[in-house]
Amino acid sequence: MTAYTVQIKNCNSIESAEISITKGTLNIKYGPNGLGKSSIAKAILAAVADDGTVQ
Repeated sequence: MTAYTVQIKNCNSIESAEISITKGTLNIKYGPNGLGKSSIAKAILAAVADDGTVQ
C-alpha cells in the first residue's frame, strides 16, 4: 500500500499512510482510539473511497 489517503464525510480520516503487509503472514494493527486502524482495513478491502494504490 503506497501513499494512501482515505476521506470519510469530507474529512481526511487517514492522510498519507504507508504500510507493508507480506502475503501469508498475520498482521496486527493496534493503537489508541481514533488512530485510523479501521479506516486502513476498510481501504485495503476497498470498502471506502480512496486516493492511492494497494499493490
